[in-house]
Amino acid sequence: MEGKNAVVIGISKDNPAPLKRVTEKFGLPFVLLSDKELTAIEAYGVLKVNDKLVSSASRSTFVVDENGNVEKIFEKAKTTTNANDVLEYLDGLV
Repeated sequence: MEGKNAVVIGISKDNPAPLKRVTEKFGLPFVLLSDKELTAIEAYGVLKVNDKLVSSASRSTFVVDENGNVEKIFEKAKTTTNANDVLEYLDGLV
């Protein structure tokens, strides 16, 4: 995302310690934040609850402008294609 005037932040309902291990294991070039209280996850409408009442967050990507407005949502983001999808979108904004 360098050179695109963009910042990537991952948000998960997991605890900080496992998120740190994932970041280190995969060498992620962005920060993963813990949202145990589900504040951001609920605010962005990605909270899922299964039939056993176990909550999770659907994997989604939000492009948010400098004023905090959501410009684009990539729902059901795939780890294999999401970065390229976002880069193509950002290229179209320039």
